[in-house]
Amino acid sequence: MYAHPIRLRIVTELYMREMSPTRYFEEFGGASKNLVHWHFKQLASNGWLRKVRSEKRQHGRGRPRDVYRATELAVIGDDTWRELPLSIRSAFSHRTLAQMREQVRAAFVADTFDSRTDRHLTWTPVLLEPEALAEQLQAMTACFWAVLEEQADARARLERSDEEPILMTVVLAGFESPPVSEDKEGVRPSRARTPVGPAVDPTSEVPWMMRLAKVFVDPLNLKIITALNLETLSPSQLAARFESPSVFSVDRRCKLLTELGWIFKVGEKTGGERRGATENFYRATGPAVFDGDDWHGLSAAARKGASATTFRQLWEKVGEAISAGTFDARVDRHLTWCSLLVDQEGWNQVIELLDDCFAELLKVCRARSVAPSSSTGSMGTFFLAGFESPQASAAGHLSVL
Repeated sequence: MYAHPIRLRIVTELYMREMSPTRYFEEFGGASKNLVHWHFKQLASNGWLRKVRSEKRQHGRGRPRDVYRATELAVIGDDTWRELPLSIRSAFSHRTLAQMREQVRAAFVADTFDSRTDRHLTWTPVLLEPEALAEQLQAMTACFWAVLEEQADARARLERSDEEPILMTVVLAGFESPPVSEDKEGVRPSRARTPVGPAVDPTSEVPWMMRLAKVFVDPLNLKIITALNLETLSPSQLAARFESPSVFSVDRRCKLLTELGWIFKVGEKTGGERRGATENFYRATGPAVFDGDDWHGLSAAARKGASATTFRQLWEKVGEAISAGTFDARVDRHLTWCSLLVDQEGWNQVIELLDDCFAELLKVCRARSVAPSSSTGSMGTFFLAGFESPQASAAGHLSVL
């Protein structure tokens, strides 16, 4: 019953602010005013809405209007999720992912997604100890509930002030990905060095903005960095993975990314089918993470292009996991999105929560990651986003933990 689109939207809107059935109909429409009233009554009787007060109509004529507020968002919790068959879980995931894409698309079309330089957009693949992956999925769930608490606080502040509210969308996802291919030969390290976090070197002779621009000028650059965050690969292996028409083109990008400090050479091989040639192997220095100062320095067009590239990578990982049957394989996987109506303080608090969640994830990756050749590692993908949405884009949704 609660998956009905009208009821989901009512719950979503009234979680952010109080509203009467008539006002809801005037702003968002519906089959009829009477049908909207009926949905409000049904949601109230089942505990999803509560009446907070009655207000007089304009001009003082007619019966007072009942004003309602949602008691909670429509969220499928862990206990309920475990009881659902896999086919039902997959159906819910498909719906939630489709809604997430619509939210993102609406923000891109309205140019609100990158309108604020302090918006949050991060994702990273991980290969962790099984216990560590489970803990990070739990941490993402905790972040989601903390975000909802910020909505409640912001709503109370907005009721007491004249500040213009900000419509914000938060997206969180953490799921199992199919395992990466293994290099059974192994690689002889050429120097002792391991990934140590974001590749930001203030002493580099190459200007930071140029380094950043050259990463985003070609989506293949980010694909290379992403793959090399997980394992050591050669240009020929990367070309085969990305179905690139030319090993030379991938090798050229690897050399460029090495010069820019985004990846580094860890070893080489000769002999065998290489016929005297040397095959170089690379690893990323760390995820391509950019803070607010870096983001502020980019042009609007560059920010939009970088965001679009990031989302393309995410949907590729989602597609891989769905095709491999891993996306919904874990009952503790996390997939939520929610619309928030916040003040500036609320915006800052939510962005800080997302920043902290991702920073902790990177910390765990450095401490508890496993080698790609290990049979005990768990492959996962994590994604976090917090961005401004156009005022008309909020829609009813079902969040799935």
